Amino acid sequence: DWQINTRSVGIALSGNYEAAIPPLPQIESAARVIHSYYPHVSRNSIVGHREVRKDVTCPGAYFLETWKDMLVSSV
Repeated sequence: DWQINTRSVGIALSGNYEAAIPPLPQIESAARVIHSYYPHVSRNSIVGHREVRKDVTCPGAYFLETWKDMLVSSV
């Protein structure tokens, strides 16, 4: 969606997170990137790719259930 892409930033984590969550240091690194480079972004605006596009699997099966809260609370 072009309108979303012109006003958003994608942060990719290396790995397959359909079967597991990312290692904590990787989640913390993503949180530091958001905090350092995008301090104006509200926590409610942090979403996974599959929350915007239903036809993708990233950021993995456990993002909404498990590690989204870990990421957002670390920002």
